[in-house]
Amino acid sequence: MLYLSIKKKTIVFVFMIIGIILTINTVSNNGQLSQKNSFNKYDTLKINDLFNDYENSLLPSDISNQTELAIFLDEYISDQLDQYNIVGMTISFVKDNEIFFAKGYGNRTLAPVAKPVIANQTLFRIGSISKTFTAVAVLQLVEDGILDLDTDVNSYLTAFKIPDTYSDPITLRHLLTHTAGFEEKAYPSIFSSPLGIPPLEDFVIEILPDRVHSPGVITSYSNYGFTLAGYIVQEMSGKLFEQYIEDEIFIPLGQNSSTFREPLPANLSLNMSTGYNEFGQVGYFEYLSVPPAGSCSSTATDMAKFMIALLDNGYYNGTQILLNETVQMMQEEHFTTHPNLPGANLGLYEMDTHNEHIIGHGGDTVFFHSLMALFPDDNFGFFISYNSRGGSIARDEFFDDFMDRFYPYINEINPMNGFDKGLRQFNGLYCTTRRFYSDKTIHPLNYRPYEIIEYDYLADAFRIVTNNGYLEMLGLQFVQIEPDYFVETTGQYDYKIAFIRNENGRITNFYSTFTIPLVSFERLHPLYVTPEGLNLILFLVILISFIFSIIWGILALIRVKKRKDKIAIFPTIAKWLNFGLVIFSIVPFIFIITKIYSTVLLAQDPYDGLNSLIIFPIIALILIAGMTIFSILSWFGIGNIDKKPYWKLWERISYSALTILSYSLIAFFVLWNIFGY
Repeated sequence: MLYLSIKKKTIVFVFMIIGIILTINTVSNNGQLSQKNSFNKYDTLKINDLFNDYENSLLPSDISNQTELAIFLDEYISDQLDQYNIVGMTISFVKDNEIFFAKGYGNRTLAPVAKPVIANQTLFRIGSISKTFTAVAVLQLVEDGILDLDTDVNSYLTAFKIPDTYSDPITLRHLLTHTAGFEEKAYPSIFSSPLGIPPLEDFVIEILPDRVHSPGVITSYSNYGFTLAGYIVQEMSGKLFEQYIEDEIFIPLGQNSSTFREPLPANLSLNMSTGYNEFGQVGYFEYLSVPPAGSCSSTATDMAKFMIALLDNGYYNGTQILLNETVQMMQEEHFTTHPNLPGANLGLYEMDTHNEHIIGHGGDTVFFHSLMALFPDDNFGFFISYNSRGGSIARDEFFDDFMDRFYPYINEINPMNGFDKGLRQFNGLYCTTRRFYSDKTIHPLNYRPYEIIEYDYLADAFRIVTNNGYLEMLGLQFVQIEPDYFVETTGQYDYKIAFIRNENGRITNFYSTFTIPLVSFERLHPLYVTPEGLNLILFLVILISFIFSIIWGILALIRVKKRKDKIAIFPTIAKWLNFGLVIFSIVPFIFIITKIYSTVLLAQDPYDGLNSLIIFPIIALILIAGMTIFSILSWFGIGNIDKKPYWKLWERISYSALTILSYSLIAFFVLWNIFGY
């Protein structure tokens, strides 16, 4: 998830809370899959204070020195296990196509007796790192001519079809880069038993999410996308997905202690690590409903074999699982977030930091937290996995401290000319693309006892503000060094933000090294950052207009009853316009206020929730224009019978005041972008 190293204590606890909530995001009360892809920086920040001794006293180290590495790991990981109440972890390093270092720390189980973690025996759940195996399977079938990366996936589906919401079809390249444009979907992803988990085909049909972006436009991390890719492997290969991975990847590479099967085969279950919560209490074996996205169990040495194959053009121990050119294609950038930021590969993503090119993947379940990081330029890589909830922080912290020690980094900051100009255009709230688009909260579903916990995405949106020529986010300041591209001001931390504009030149979203490139953050509607009192003010404007319409109506009835002189048509029309404004404003107002508390509306999107009722604010706009005209005419008596000003003085003043107040309604409709751009 994160590779941070920030001024830590001031904001770490905010991120710990966010991490726990996002882990719950699509997870049941009994603990379901953290649908975050695991190297995701908004989970937590590194608590630097715990390891100041390392950062302050150690000189840059030689990663090739096995003894020095072992000394560092033994002391460092021992501290982590104590600090975060972690029962055990496993780790392996590969270098120059060999297993360079592998070791287990702590225990895989504590009861009835403590059993230590053994790197070449103990299985850990690797979560979303499983997606890399799924990507390899897809690419193998591409090599065989069975699949094509750029063909509409509907060509491979017979039991159902992806709706043609957009003119461009979804392809396997989109699925493997998380750019298919699916929204997140609330569904039970982890169970404490295999009961109730549907077959893969039934599942991909039942939980098919809506398409909310045209494919290839924006990244939005999707477990469903990779589950669909795995289903296509199953359909087109004629083998169960789990069997295909065994036959074409595990067996050729000698990964004899790895499996996607649930429950585990009997010969592997004896060596499976137990999972533990943050209090050191025993968890349960996690059954995933999305196997291609996260159900793999493996050992540190088995993962070392897989890393070697990815670093050595598909080879391990004389066996090749992918052709040289396919491995190179897999590791190329297939979706560019920004020229200066990491991008997405096929089943991998870039984690570039400290001036190093790094690719890999993270993985989280409820209890296990893992990371695979590859340094292709150095023919080097490592895999780590923790068996306790505290590993969510420890895993991210390890990556950060490892980079600080072995790849020390100081950035030179060179602000662009005019770096402090026009910064207000970047201000606002930004919400993750990995979310529901129809609602801003997750509501409980009927998967008892695996109900989804309600979660408000807006509560954890990133807020960006301007301060003395800099942008501020998460307590840090960022300076503009290129148009729309910012870096952390001190140069101590490799944090970058790149803003993306639409065809109209408006800021729509940003990517950042705080998060993985598979997640973007979209700019929310300005009304989300306006004072809550604004809604009350607008309601009072409508209410006051309604009250005056009632008063004027009563006075008109009194005049009719007293048989007073006939009133000219223009003054009558003028007052009816005010009443009409009340009617045609209250409907869109109620609809919009309702949406504020249910839907995440983006800044660049016109409000379309009114559908055919969109005519209401348009008519309201026409009525306000009419009131403006009559407000002026009333003072000059134009159109009145005796050429005198309309009504009594207090009525003219009231009407003019109401007309002026009605312009706040126009501002409200424009703010919500009802009329589009």
